[in-house]
This record gives sequence, C-alpha cells and structure tokens, in this order.
Amino acid sequence: MEKKIMPGMTIKNYLDTLALKFKDINIRYGFDDMSELHLVELMPEEIYDNNKELLRDYIDFSVEFDRQNQYPILFFSTDPYFKIKKAEMEWSQGKYKDPVPQIKSAYSVAENVTPEIFIKQQLNKLAMKFKKVEMKYAFIEKMDIHVIEVMPPFEYFMNVELRKYWTAISIAFDKLFNENISFICPNGTDKTFWITKPDMEWKAGKCLSDKPSLLLTREQVIPQQSFALTTVNSHFVGGNGQALL
Repeated sequence: MEKKIMPGMTIKNYLDTLALKFKDINIRYGFDDMSELHLVELMPEEIYDNNKELLRDYIDFSVEFDRQNQYPILFFSTDPYFKIKKAEMEWSQGKYKDPVPQIKSAYSVAENVTPEIFIKQQLNKLAMKFKKVEMKYAFIEKMDIHVIEVMPPFEYFMNVELRKYWTAISIAFDKLFNENISFICPNGTDKTFWITKPDMEWKAGKCLSDKPSLLLTREQVIPQQSFALTTVNSHFVGGNGQALL
C-alpha cells in the first residue's frame, strides 16, 4: 500500500517529479519501522547543502506531508550514522530504479564512537545548515542527560525543518546509545535552565569551543559499553527550579 502525501499524490509521485527537476541528484527512499520516519537521502552532499531551489522544494513538500500524515518525512544527505541501509526506491539521473526490500533499521555506528563524538559531528552539520542558530551543549551528570540549548527562540519554535533535523538526531542517538538527550530553549528572560558552562558551543555555523577530553573513543572511555536502547526525553525541563549547570 502506498503512503499518501496529499489527495492524488504519493511519495513516489513527488520523488519522480523531484528527480526529473533535479537530474544531478541521486535519491534513495526508505521507511524505518523503529523510528516511524519516512527517510529520503539526497546526494551528492554539495548540491543538498547549496541548492536553494532544491531546499525550498523539499521543505514545502515536507511541511504539507507532515500536516496530512501520521508519520513525518525527513530529507538528509551524507551522514556516517543516520542513513538508509537498503532503499525501497531509488532515482538516478532523473530515472526511477526498481524497488528493493524494505529497510529494517536506518541507523549504524562504529563501536569506538562515544556519544559526545556523535553529538559534535551531528551538531556541526546542523550548525552549517542553520547558520542563524546558536547552540550550547553540556552533559548534566546529576540528571544523566545530554542537553543542547538552541537559540534564538523563534528558530527553535517556528523553524519546522530545524525541528525535524534535531528530532532525527535524537531518534538516532536514542537507538545507538544507552543515554538520554534533549534539545531545549531558554524560557524567555528566565535563566533557570540556561547552560552557563557549555562543554561545546556553536555560532554562525562553527564550533567555537569544545573540551578535548570529551572526544575520546568509546573504547578509551567505556570499554564494552552496551548499545541497549532507551527512551528520548524530548524538550527536557527541570522540575526543582534549579539551574542545569
């Protein structure tokens, strides 16, 4: 059964049109049962990052798609962790290829990668894509959670594509590590939950600082770490009125 996007139009119909319109991109589609996400990989990364017409096209589609469908759709490009292993549908040079069996999982990670390495690499990509966004990262030991503060509030609350991007990071993180992660935004002028001593920080698309000790391999930090899954605590806020850091 085809997954509907809007009356009379399917995901395949849209990607057929997209492939013909942008013949220099390769497209791969899959639906991940675990995360309940429609995934569309666009290659090469240079075109995905720099073609503004392509960006507007798939953002318009995804906003309408998410409004009318139970499961959201995510467009992305080269990523060492978040990827489609076996595509259900593929397009190359504007032409559709025969489908292959449905993917079982969209996530993979090298065994020697720590959560901090994963977070830094993903937030480097996010920062490059959304250069108006500023971010701070810290691990809150007393609450056992990785926290990313996203500013300004307008981008955090109103930028649909940004929200989908960090949701994808959260889902991937959830499936790869036995640890919690949350993207938050300070509540107006209330500094109760602001990260005052970040371990890493991004502005204008660049990582301004990080602690080298964070970026060790998993073998160096946690030998034989379990990769059991856990639940993501999205939009985490403290309940005791104390600052996170």
